[in-house]
This record gives sequence, C-alpha cells and structure tokens, in this order.
Amino acid sequence: MGQADEAQRLARFFGKTGINIATRIMGLILAATAAQSARALLHARLAAAESREWALLSRDGKTRARP
Repeated sequence: MGQADEAQRLARFFGKTGINIATRIMGLILAATAAQSARALLHARLAAAESREWALLSRDGKTRARP
C-alpha cells in the first residue's frame, strides 16, 4: 500500500468538508506560530537595542538608574 492509497483512504474518510476544516485549522496554527515568532524576534531586538543604549550611556559617564 503506497502513500497515494493512504491519502485516498483519508480523503474518503474525512470527505471534502472535513479536509477543508482541517486545512483551515492548520492555517490558523501556522499563522499563530508565525505571529508568536515575529513577536519574540521583535522583543529580542528591542531588548538588545535597549541594552546597547544603556551601554553607550555608561561609556559617556552619564549613567542613570535603569527604570
């Protein structure tokens, strides 16, 4: 039994509506994962930029207490 046979059997089991629902759910999971990754990247970049800013202030002799 090949992969094509398995795919056809699953397609018959779920039907067109079931496949459409599964496709939409997988798309939603993919979009949520992408948004989470983008948010984590943005957070990391902002934290790194803030860290560099404080390091530059320290070198200038104008150190301030961190908020």
